[in-house]
Amino acid sequence: MGGPAFRRPFKPSFPLLVWTLKTPRLDLELLKNGRYTLADMTVEEIERWSPLKVWFYALTNRNPKSNQVVVALANLSPADRFLDIGCGPGAALEEALKTGANVAGVDPSPAMVAKAKKRAAGADVKVGSAEDLPFPDGHFTVVINVLSFHHWADRETGLKEILRVLAPGGLLHVVEGKLRDEKDGHGLNPSDAQALADRLLELGYSDATVDEIKPGRRHRYFVVSGEAPGTLDRLDDQKSNRHQ
Repeated sequence: MGGPAFRRPFKPSFPLLVWTLKTPRLDLELLKNGRYTLADMTVEEIERWSPLKVWFYALTNRNPKSNQVVVALANLSPADRFLDIGCGPGAALEEALKTGANVAGVDPSPAMVAKAKKRAAGADVKVGSAEDLPFPDGHFTVVINVLSFHHWADRETGLKEILRVLAPGGLLHVVEGKLRDEKDGHGLNPSDAQALADRLLELGYSDATVDEIKPGRRHRYFVVSGEAPGTLDRLDDQKSNRHQ
């Protein structure tokens, strides 16, 4: 599962292709098809990314609209504690810092974490994964995961771990590309999205919804949101804005 980030396809230059041939962990098919995205990578491949690969990915994915829209959807305030799981080079972290919220991120790639720390200097960025979050119980009011749910080695454990770190009434937003009915691939089809929402309820989330966003002209995204049990009064406006 997964989906393309919002950006224009690029045409690789000859020097880039030479560099790629020297780094076998990068899939040449992605370059040939004009697609260079984390969506087609495994966790192991991402962990092994060199600083040069991370620099190139960050260059071609500087400000994806998917991250901007999801941070806006979260409706953050300075009172929030925000976590981006699979934060990559820090685009969403940088956007979240503008709201005054307390911002943190995790990524399995040490090189990505180093890049994110430079880009979002005020964020607490650590090497980690959804399955083993290096944060205390009940800490975050908002957790997002943008186009990397398919990378999780154990999705069940990851969803439980997020519930552990969510504050009472805290919100989770899982964002994936929208696929056609019953189609498999990098994203969620309608049945998959609803199944994920149903599973959140079974795991102990008090509420779960499936929404759709279309920030650009081409791509649509499913947003599967879950709410931790309990209430925080200041989250009431956030929850209502989520459905507007």
